Order: sequence, then C-alpha cells, then structure tokens
Amino acid sequence: MFKEIIKKILPNFIKTRIKNFLDKKRRTKRKNERIIIESTEFAGFLNKFELKGDFDVIFHSSTSHFPKIKGGVKEIFDCLQSWVKSGNILVPTFPFTGRVKEYLTLNNNFNVIETPSQMGAFTEYFRKLEKVIRSEHPTHPVSVLGPLAAYYTEDHIKGSTPFGNRSPFYKLAQNKGYILLMGVDLNSVTGFHVHEDMLGSLLPYSVYEKNLMGVSIIKKDGSKIKIQTPVHDVEMSKKRDCERLRDALVQNNAMKIVKVYNSSLSLIDAHLFNRVLIKELLNGNSIYGKVLISDIIKEKINNYLQENLNA
Repeated sequence: MFKEIIKKILPNFIKTRIKNFLDKKRRTKRKNERIIIESTEFAGFLNKFELKGDFDVIFHSSTSHFPKIKGGVKEIFDCLQSWVKSGNILVPTFPFTGRVKEYLTLNNNFNVIETPSQMGAFTEYFRKLEKVIRSEHPTHPVSVLGPLAAYYTEDHIKGSTPFGNRSPFYKLAQNKGYILLMGVDLNSVTGFHVHEDMLGSLLPYSVYEKNLMGVSIIKKDGSKIKIQTPVHDVEMSKKRDCERLRDALVQNNAMKIVKVYNSSLSLIDAHLFNRVLIKELLNGNSIYGKVLISDIIKEKINNYLQENLNA
C-alpha cells in the first residue's frame, strides 16, 4: 500500500533514477556472484569439442555472461591461440551497437586503425594486438590473426554486401571453419547473414533497405575514400530471432554445446551452418518466421545448394 502511494507521488525522473540505481545494484551483485575459473579449466572446456589439427574460428563473446577467467582477456586469447594451433582467429570488431542504419545516421565516418570496437572487452583487446589485421568494411569489420589474416580481410571493402563472397564471414565457411560462442546466444551470430547474401535475389524476402548509405573511411594506409554501403532493413531486423533455428542446427550436427557452469560454449560448423539454414528455408523456416516459397524459387535454390554447398 505504502509503495503504491510513493509511486504515485514521485516525479518520473526520480522513479527513473531509483530504477537505474537498483538495476546497477543487481548487476553488481550478479558480478560479485560470478564463478571464477582458471584458464586451464577454460582450455579444457574448449577441448571437449574434440577438434583435430589446425582450424579457423570466429569468436563471439560476452565475458560478463560467462564464468570469470583468471587473467582476463589475455588468458582467453592465449587459450584460443593454443586451441587453433596454426589456424586463424577471427573476431568481429564492429564500431556500433544496435541498428546499422541508426549508427550511420549519427556517425558516417570510420577509421580502420582508430575506431574502437563496440563488441565487448575481448574484441577491443584483440583488435589492438600486434600482427592483427582489421578488414576495412565500415560497418562490419573483422579483425584477424593468423597466416591467412590478409586473405580474410583484403577484399571485404570491395564486396557489394557486408556478408558476400569477399567477406571474412563467407570465406570462413568456404574454408570449413567454425563459429565459437562464449556466453552469447545465436542472436550474436552475424554469420546468419551469409546465406542471405549468397542467395541474393533468390531470397524470398528483402533484408536490406532500398537505399544505400554513404560513409567516409580512413584506410589502414591513411588514404581516404567514400563508399555507399547497404544496411539491413530496420523493420525486418525487428522480426529476426536466430534462436528459431537452434533445434535444426543441433539436430543436423551443425552446432555442439558444452555447458560451463551457469553458461555455455557453443561451436558451429560454418559450412554446414549455411547448408542447414538454406534447407530450413526451403521448408519454410527462417530467422524471421515462417515464409512461403514458390516451386520455381525452390528449384533454383535447390540447384544453388547442389552446385555450391554440396561438399
């Protein structure tokens, strides 16, 4: 009763301050209650995926939604490097959070060397490491460390779309690499857009805005260029829920999950991932919900699948 009276008489700005204070207090409590593990234990969890030899992996992470690893981001990196052996580590180092269109509306400048990543603590640590190369795409740059770093990053800016055949995301699938998730769900996997860009006009819905957006880029060599880039449609993005296809990915052995106390590590086979997504699309299932596809388009998509993703 007393609480209800207080709620009625307090100004909205005071209510907001109280809510923010309580939210911060709850976050602090959760942070203090986090399980702490040694880096050797983290390495052990990675090894449960039983991958052999050298391989390439793109790493999506949220350190705050995973047990705290002693030594922090450096130890996480060391474990990853040991795990892939002589392979390549790819990390999304996008300069925005939220919607791309909103970001470019407010900030249409991108500096490949200086613009920080907004994808979390590990991504910014990784971006600054010696010998790491960052692709020059202004909205979806990827930083890469390894013998194929130049190959993965060199043509990204030249692609007509962020996830097409010149992107690190597409090349990872072609190289039969993996997508590793730490403390995040499938909605953090930008690789879902690869099959969309692969299908292009065969896709039964449009995922990009009609108009391109201009952005100025300062490249690694200091030169300046301006490009027009497509951005994902805001209304379609609101419908997107990648978790819709979790069961299909697991059932088709495209995704494996290792439980880590109150969190998890998930590993996705990037090549098989695209096959499963396209097959699900043919069955009317997408990350945007149910879709209807004509028999003619189905036949064309099936042909594409056989020609490009059969192996």
